[in-house]
Amino acid sequence: MQYIENEVVELKQKLNDHFEKEVVAFLNTHNGIIYIGINDNGKICGVDKLDEVIKKIADIITFNIQPNALDLIKVNTLYEDGKHIIEVKVNKGSELYYINKYGRSSKGCYIRIGTTCRSMSEEQIQNKYNLAYLSKRDISQIESYRTTFSFKQLKIYYGEKKLHINDETFENNLSLKTKDGKYNLLAELLSDENRISIKIARFQGKDKSVLLEKSEYGYQCILVAIDRMINRLEAENYTMSIIQGKRRLDRRLLNMDSVREVFINAIAHNDWTKVEPAVYIFEDRIEIISYGGLPYNQTEEMFFKGISSPRNKSLMRILSDLDYVEQTGHGIPDVVKMYGKEVFEITENYINVILPFNKQVLKSHKKLENIDQKNKIDKNKFDVEDDKLDIGGNKLDIEGNKLDIEGNKLDIGDNKLDIEDDKLDIGGNKLDIGDNKLDIRDDKLDIEGNKLDIRDDKLDISELVKRINIRNDIKDKLILIYNNFKKEIFSSSSIVELLYCSRSSADNYIKVLFTNSLIIRVEGYGKGKYRFK
Repeated sequence: MQYIENEVVELKQKLNDHFEKEVVAFLNTHNGIIYIGINDNGKICGVDKLDEVIKKIADIITFNIQPNALDLIKVNTLYEDGKHIIEVKVNKGSELYYINKYGRSSKGCYIRIGTTCRSMSEEQIQNKYNLAYLSKRDISQIESYRTTFSFKQLKIYYGEKKLHINDETFENNLSLKTKDGKYNLLAELLSDENRISIKIARFQGKDKSVLLEKSEYGYQCILVAIDRMINRLEAENYTMSIIQGKRRLDRRLLNMDSVREVFINAIAHNDWTKVEPAVYIFEDRIEIISYGGLPYNQTEEMFFKGISSPRNKSLMRILSDLDYVEQTGHGIPDVVKMYGKEVFEITENYINVILPFNKQVLKSHKKLENIDQKNKIDKNKFDVEDDKLDIGGNKLDIEGNKLDIEGNKLDIGDNKLDIEDDKLDIGGNKLDIGDNKLDIRDDKLDIEGNKLDIRDDKLDISELVKRINIRNDIKDKLILIYNNFKKEIFSSSSIVELLYCSRSSADNYIKVLFTNSLIIRVEGYGKGKYRFK
């Protein structure tokens, strides 16, 4: 065999101090082979004391090079022309490798250029280190703590966009597994059940001293959480209508396109290894915060120009597939055009976007709130003079132990409630209760042509949950419990597994559902089993 030194082959007559530099250079540049026992001209010289030299090589690889590269280096022995040769195969690594005693400096870091190894500059060292660090922060390369997931909701989203998903290959196609074939953090974000939630909090006044409300959207596919949060932000965005001649102009508290862009941007570029994005509502503004700062190699100038450098490329691709993002680069520039660069607070650790409310809409809304509050007070005046109860001008005459509402009629505009002759007349629509019967013909309730068919349908329990007087975050968890167990028998243990909560919390959720008659106990399946009505 002929041996020629080139960019991937290094020939060494004997083991010397340059060996560790050659190994580090291949680790940082590309795959290569180092032959010991062959001179620069390709002549085989052989290796004396073979075992001793192999041990020294092993010690150099183990103790002199960082990070640990044992899995990337293989040492073999060859026998040619009656002489022993040592073959050291080096694979390129994903880290910044260096000689231990010199650290990450020009003396310790090397790359392969042609047939030589060269010291890396400080800029090259920093860039290589940042790239290595960045690959670790990519959620597609971070292993999840769980080993099994289901993706029914994700498949529904793709199906609604008429995008075909192959059950056998979609996990790899969507980068839901690491290079080692294990589920990653991206898979956890998109799974039907997880521990991840996005918080929204409302504060009194202009700071965080008084918390008025906190809700969480999550513990399921992040796409569902995104939709629910956007719906919530839409509900928070008041509208004021102004009539100018024959035209009606609508003005909103916030520009919804900007709010949506900033929120989706926070989801796509957040460092999910740190903490989830959050939304904070104050008296005069809304703040949307994501963590991790700008992605590597992106400057503020690039950011404001809309030049994208996504931190989570695999997540961004899925958001693009499902039309959450367009990737045209106009989103952030549009926000800057609407609100200015000053609303962006960019640091090394986070990006906080502070969107001020429209002052005119906010002032109008506060006036309406004050009027509404005043009306509530005015309408609740009680006048019991002369045996009459006066509520806002409508009198209930209880003289003689009778309830007289202007001759058995309550006149509200053009609609009258006529209870004469045992009938309830609502604007001509009569409900006859003369024989103590409620006749719903053909199982339908007809109110001025609008029919409510109750033969087969039941009121959605998730709607009933919303009416319970409890915190919104608890309502969200109860709805999640219903969505997962509406056709199944479940217990406290089932809820613990679903929400990753304590047993006492699970018991409290069951207590709320049971006391509000939303679930019933099930016999014959063991103690503490329930199902939804």
